[in-house]
Amino acid sequence: MAKPGQASGRSPYEAIQAARRTRIMVNLATISFYASIALVTVVAALLLLDYSSQLLAAWIILLVSPALNLLIRQLARTGRGELAAYLFIAYYMIVISINCSTIANLSPILAPGLLLVAAIGGLILPSPHSFVVAGLGSVAYILATAAIGTGVEIASLDLPLARAFDTVVIVSAM
Repeated sequence: MAKPGQASGRSPYEAIQAARRTRIMVNLATISFYASIALVTVVAALLLLDYSSQLLAAWIILLVSPALNLLIRQLARTGRGELAAYLFIAYYMIVISINCSTIANLSPILAPGLLLVAAIGGLILPSPHSFVVAGLGSVAYILATAAIGTGVEIASLDLPLARAFDTVVIVSAM
């Protein structure tokens, strides 16, 4: 009779690690779902107060987030945790890079945001893959910084609105 975790050729340690990563991914997707709803609401309010095409683009990109988080959670629950992790990491790296390079007052949270995504990648992916995520985060940072420096049209929020938005983004990420 095969022991649990060994029927698929895995050692018990690997089975425990895979179960841990799946639990983390499911919980992370659930928390991100609720945080993304709050973030979409805040960006919609900012859009009504201070309209710009860049803020509208950011809101449209964020509008995908709740549905994607539900898909990620379902993928993790059905045993495709690594695919779910890659979707999560890729989406949030793209969202952070684009939003921070098109909205002027968000550029201070570019590096901490990408660092947070890389740290999450270390939790939900096996070791060799988490190094790739850290490298991709570095590339995303360089590309976003280059986009900021090239004179791309950047939306600027009023300082109180920007500080409120920064606070909501940072709290949502935690």
